[in-house]
Order: sequence, then C-alpha cells, then structure tokens
Amino acid sequence: MLPRGALGFKVLELSTLASPEYKIVPGQDCPSEVSFNSKGFFIPGNDKIIGWNSVGDALAGNAPTMSFGGRTDKSNMGTKMAAGIGWDGFHFWVGEYKFSNRLLGFAPSK
Repeated sequence: MLPRGALGFKVLELSTLASPEYKIVPGQDCPSEVSFNSKGFFIPGNDKIIGWNSVGDALAGNAPTMSFGGRTDKSNMGTKMAAGIGWDGFHFWVGEYKFSNRLLGFAPSK
C-alpha cells in the first residue's frame, strides 16, 4: 500500500486470477495503456512515453530507463497528452487523446 497522496498504479498477472495479488508500480499514476514488448515495458506518463527494461524493474520502483516524446515547446516534435501506445516490431505508435487527434511513430534507438 502506498502512503496517502503517493502516485502508483496496480499490476495484476493473468496467471494469478484464481487468487489475485495486485502489485504497485510506484511513482506513476493512471496509465491509459501499457506495452510489453522485446524492448521492455512502456506506459504513457507526463506527456511522454516512459519505459523500463522489464516489468520487474518498474515494480521495484526503479527509475525509467527510456523515454521519448514529451517536448514542451510548440514545435509538434513531441507528444502532448499521450494516451495509447502500441509496438509493431519496428516503431512505437503513440496516440494523443485531446485536441490534436495525432498518431505519432517513434523508431527506438536501441
């Protein structure tokens, strides 16, 4: 259980549905979607996409090891209100949910 006012979201492994045990990813709040793929574990957060090498790293409270998008200037080079995230094996696709109606593709550098 997190202290009052602390950010975190719950993760449940499907294999535990008979006796569910939710685990908290500390420091992150209300991701709308997640992506598990060969690059790691990713969620939208604070107008950018953040990622860890594994779900275990996120559950341990480790700092994200990857991020993209999230530019705060008005250049349209970053994400604004990132919500949906998908991976097609080559690019991360990020949907924005308010005002822009954009779908952005990012090629990972690693």
